[in-house]
Amino acid sequence: MTAITFLVCTGALVTTAVLDLRTAARETKDSASAAASLPIDAMRAIPAVASAKRYDASGAIRASYDAPRQPPSRIASLFLQPEIACSSIAIAGRSPSAVGRNPTQATANGQRPTANGTLCIETSTAIVAARAHRWLRILAFALPASLLIGFLGGRLLASSIARRLRRIGDVVEQATRDDAYSLRVESSKGELGRTIGVLNELLARMQEREVALRRRTAEVEAANKDLESFAYSVSHDLRAPLGSVDGFAQALAEYTSDLDENARECVHWIREAARQMRDLIEGLLQMSRLARTDIEQGTVDLTAIARAIGDSLRQAHPEREIDFVVRDGVRVTGDEHLLRAVMENLLSNAWKFTRDASRARVEFGVVEDNGHPAYFVRDNGAGFDPTHASKLFRPFQRLHSMREFEGTGIGLATVQRIIQRHGGTAWAEGDVGKGATIYFTMGTAA
Repeated sequence: MTAITFLVCTGALVTTAVLDLRTAARETKDSASAAASLPIDAMRAIPAVASAKRYDASGAIRASYDAPRQPPSRIASLFLQPEIACSSIAIAGRSPSAVGRNPTQATANGQRPTANGTLCIETSTAIVAARAHRWLRILAFALPASLLIGFLGGRLLASSIARRLRRIGDVVEQATRDDAYSLRVESSKGELGRTIGVLNELLARMQEREVALRRRTAEVEAANKDLESFAYSVSHDLRAPLGSVDGFAQALAEYTSDLDENARECVHWIREAARQMRDLIEGLLQMSRLARTDIEQGTVDLTAIARAIGDSLRQAHPEREIDFVVRDGVRVTGDEHLLRAVMENLLSNAWKFTRDASRARVEFGVVEDNGHPAYFVRDNGAGFDPTHASKLFRPFQRLHSMREFEGTGIGLATVQRIIQRHGGTAWAEGDVGKGATIYFTMGTAA
């Protein structure tokens, strides 16, 4: 801004000065030409005349006038060269003194003076020089002034632009921080106004999408609550009639002497189906409770929990020989009750699927995943087909038959829901006959 203002002002002043000096040079020539009709004494009052001499027919000077000489001006010489005109014939670059007092000497155009006499007038550059000096003084004052004006104008413009940019930044920051997409930036003119218009249009579209997203989120949350309430009610209400079925089946089993082999087998499968149904109901109730439970954040020692669960599994199955490896010092931030359920599901699954391994091994540890800790439970058991890995975390999805391994198919679904509530993710890796590894991450670590 300062440079532009300086150049514009300088250009305007220099152009005006050049035009004025050209005008002064033209006026000086016209004035000197007009002075030829005046007596020599009258020429003293004409600034355009530097000197004048009148010669008689013999070439002798009869009258003369010489104005005080001024120092030569280089600027004035660019617009006007001193000229000597004798009887309206110009003799460029020569002084009247060059004509001399010898009547036989040539005049300005190389011709001898006429018999009637000759008047030779030298044009003065004093007027042009005076104006040139005046313009130099004007430029000496105006150029610093234009620099100052440009500087102040630039500062004002920069301050105005910076203020608008700060306003834009404040609106964008607040909209991002508080999701306040109803905010708008005050409109302006020029290119900045166009940018503000685009930003306001973007904020309007984001506001529309936010409203739609909130409405959809509210609908999904309401549907999930209805499903959870339905699952809890159904599961709770099924427990009583299922208990009656199991109870009557047990009563029938007591009459073994009156039942043949087929009847006793039917009673056995009735009770087995009732047990499986009871496990499914308990799994549904557990998932429903997990969705309703508030998370109480705290430091959770996963190492201690893993070792306690391992000790319980060894006591429940003393006949099993298994290498149980636990990483020391693993602590996270989360809900201890919910994370204990995660570890129980993962370690119980690993224990279950390694029962046919010749030398079973279950490991709990930590690895780094994209700069963040990822916790895992690894076993060398039955494994699974990796193409079906995404099904592992769906409720009631089983990759092994009930005859191979018992279970309800709710354990890993429960794990994933708990981990998601902690801001993390869960995934599985494995291969058939080569074991499986279940990974999970947490939103924050202690």
